Amino acid sequence: MADATGAGGCELKDVVRVTQPTTHAQHAPFLATCPLALGIAEFEHRYVQPAAREVFGERVTRIEHVGSYACRNVNHQKDTGTPRWSQHASANAIDLTGFVLADGKRITLAQ
Repeated sequence: MADATGAGGCELKDVVRVTQPTTHAQHAPFLATCPLALGIAEFEHRYVQPAAREVFGERVTRIEHVGSYACRNVNHQKDTGTPRWSQHASANAIDLTGFVLADGKRITLAQ
């Protein structure tokens, strides 16, 4: 995507919209920096799928998340003059909430 300044003044640079599954698992589309997009793909390939097969005997078919881009300060703190931008403010973080296995079982992440 083209570099832009989002609502609230957060800069989006070198971001992509991830719309298709990276390897095996589906997910809702999200904005991500190139390193985050690559990191999610590697995380799934190296850790998520092997762990799911080892522990549950199934592959993950869906990675669930609540998004990546949010123009905000760290921990939603109020602006105290010099904002400490969250990694979400530049689409360089994503909050995963769970996984769905091939047999339909849902694994939910707490906190």
